[in-house]
Amino acid sequence: MGVVEIRVCMKQRSFGKKICCCDMGAAALYEAFKTEIKNRHLTEYVEVRKSGCLDKCEAGPVACFVNKGNIGDSWLADKIKSVLPAKKVLYEKLTPNHVPYILDSLLPVITRK
Repeated sequence: MGVVEIRVCMKQRSFGKKICCCDMGAAALYEAFKTEIKNRHLTEYVEVRKSGCLDKCEAGPVACFVNKGNIGDSWLADKIKSVLPAKKVLYEKLTPNHVPYILDSLLPVITRK
């Protein structure tokens, strides 16, 4: 059970319809998040999930970061709240290469372990 949830849009549309995140590499992005989170031993703090449409098809692939708010009161909770103060943060036009930098910028305390 993580304290930050990453939702990667995995919406697939019929051929010939509006472009979607899956057409633009969302599956590779999702796998990159899973791998990087596991390699950094962050599974206790960060969950990655497949999401339906996040309504930003033109900016895909997209991922939404959610501060789940169940982080309690501790020095770590305070640090996470200072980095992710809003309930949701949306990242657009992502590639798997962005994943390490995103985790570094959003979770500096955890990634310094």
